[in-house]
Amino acid sequence: MESQTKEWKESWDKECLKTICAFANTDGGVMTIGVKDNGDVVGVRDPQKLLKVISDTIKNKIGIMPSVKIVDKGGKVCITITVKREDRRIDMDGIFYKRSGSTTHRVTGEELKSWIMEEAPLYWTDMHAKNVKIER
Repeated sequence: MESQTKEWKESWDKECLKTICAFANTDGGVMTIGVKDNGDVVGVRDPQKLLKVISDTIKNKIGIMPSVKIVDKGGKVCITITVKREDRRIDMDGIFYKRSGSTTHRVTGEELKSWIMEEAPLYWTDMHAKNVKIER
């Protein structure tokens, strides 16, 4: 069953990248390509080629290097992508995602502001006096 740290995808597509990004921003997780949402294993075509496409796409679009492996599931070939939680916030095309239960969500509004401040807090004492203008 899918959960906060487990996702099944029948095939590889752009939506997979959002979930991988969310895993990196939340608790990490494992995505298996070649498994339907209901748990039925369908496998993948040309796993060697897909393995390279997945690894290269994740590195180029998200900037992380998860473990990507070919696995046998009941006689059918699937691909697992194991993502660790990253120490920094990870974005895809400038958009941040997080995992909540078995779903992937875009981070927006106050939560995004909070994330940014956690990464690079700016305090009043950090500002240079020549850049500050106080008017009465």
